Amino acid sequence: MNWSLGNYWYLLLLLVIPLIGVILIAFVKWRNARKLLFAEQRFQDELFEKTNKFSKIFPVLYLLAFTFLIFSIVDLLGGNEQVKSQQKMNNVIFLLDVSNSMNAEDIQPNRMTMAKNVMVNSLKGFTNDRVGIVVFAGEARSIMPLTTDFTAAETYISGIETSIVQIQGTDFLKAMREVVKKFKNVPKGARQIVLISDGEDNEGNDKAALNLAKKKASGSRV
Repeated sequence: MNWSLGNYWYLLLLLVIPLIGVILIAFVKWRNARKLLFAEQRFQDELFEKTNKFSKIFPVLYLLAFTFLIFSIVDLLGGNEQVKSQQKMNNVIFLLDVSNSMNAEDIQPNRMTMAKNVMVNSLKGFTNDRVGIVVFAGEARSIMPLTTDFTAAETYISGIETSIVQIQGTDFLKAMREVVKKFKNVPKGARQIVLISDGEDNEGNDKAALNLAKKKASGSRV
């Protein structure tokens, strides 16, 4: 364990202690002077309530309490130990094909439902991660920002239909460009793309999309 001073700049508060001591002493002198103005010393025992002897050390206790309060803020007694975590947050974007062919029922109940089930089941394996969703056909659009709220993610996924994108087709490059926009403020080593599609790129941009994914993301899965 490493012992050190945390928040050491609070030690400057120790300079206030002498000032507080002067104020307390001045207060006691002022109080005694006010008593003398009211009555002579020989009459004070009869006129004023006798103070407890213990109360005479109150100023000292106040100063000690303030001193220990400063030390507790500074962490002088405990020190601190910094442990670097090796766990990093991944940012995973699901890139889902929503072209009309995803309504095909060659897989029960259909390709779209199967794809959405894959996405939901994948969420169960995430821990310290953020997820986002981009859907595409002949054009691409982001329907959910990167978030750690997996419950919200499941809600977004359940609402996906092929009609969510108006322009039909399958353009991987437009889809990948939309993903790159979402990764703008994400460290490059924490970017991952999960592409779910049932067919080939109708525009012939699959290689360009793959190269863009390799350039902008640390990992991609299809």
